[in-house]
Amino acid sequence: MEEYIEKITPQNIVVRVNTQKNTYMLFKNNESIRNPRSKTQSIVHELPQIIFLGKEFEIRMSTSERIGFFEVHSGQVYIPFWLKGASDVRHIKLPALVDSDLLPVYVYHFPTFHVGSIPVFASGMNYFVVESRIDREMLIRLKMNFPTSRVIIYRGEKDSFIDGQFSAGDEPAKIGSTRATDLIESDDRAYLEKNPSFAARVHLRRLHFEKVYEIPELYLLTKDDMDIILGYLRVLRKKSDEQKEIRQNIGKIDELIELFIVLIPIFTFEISEVERLFDGGIPVQQVLIKIETILKCQIELNKIIRDDKKQRFYENVISMIAPLIIERA
Repeated sequence: MEEYIEKITPQNIVVRVNTQKNTYMLFKNNESIRNPRSKTQSIVHELPQIIFLGKEFEIRMSTSERIGFFEVHSGQVYIPFWLKGASDVRHIKLPALVDSDLLPVYVYHFPTFHVGSIPVFASGMNYFVVESRIDREMLIRLKMNFPTSRVIIYRGEKDSFIDGQFSAGDEPAKIGSTRATDLIESDDRAYLEKNPSFAARVHLRRLHFEKVYEIPELYLLTKDDMDIILGYLRVLRKKSDEQKEIRQNIGKIDELIELFIVLIPIFTFEISEVERLFDGGIPVQQVLIKIETILKCQIELNKIIRDDKKQRFYENVISMIAPLIIERA
């Protein structure tokens, strides 16, 4: 693929795509078109990527034409696709973040797939459209591996709109589409009980911060769980610039980030890492008290599975923390 692709739209807007950086620029009357939603009013726009997963989809683009230029109507980019055995065209509608009659989108289709085979841009917004019969375990792996992407389960509607924002409310996706988090929470709460990092994602999407505080007390956690949860928190914090409801809770988000940063070295089960943590400064009293409570809960959880080694480790960490706590309730 060439480094740059250019197209002139019917409204005489020049669209120039940088295929190496996955960005594009727009020019009208020799002037750059800016993104009105960006605080920096950037003239360089990130190229969105949409990935169809499943045998029922048909995308009529050759592999050499993965970057398509699609029509924009009423602030939405229309991505056409077909279903096997059906002649009528369907559309996935993405939010158009800049003013143009055509916008570029990178399109992939994988009839069969596994998580490691899916190419995803490091920047920009990525969207997955998956067939309704997707395996639930695969659905969870998608959300674990691509936490900043949007996953929409397609259930046969003619047109599906994908909201480009991180949802903080309880409303389901529009036009009959179903968000993966909604599906799993409503249909099978057992997944939340078995998957602490996925449970954290659901709670954060609903801004239920008190439930995220409880996760280290209720689950047997691994370092990977902690890393994923911390990643979700950092993504949410970035969204605070765009959404007032999230911005109003920035203090709670920062407190949770601080807590999980301190917990991660503990869950590596290397006492030297814990000592190095405290060499960098003693956490605030509130965090110390919370860590002590979490470790006591982890000891009880490990008693149930008879993991004496982890019990002793947590007891040793508590013995390091206890003398530092001077403000008990």
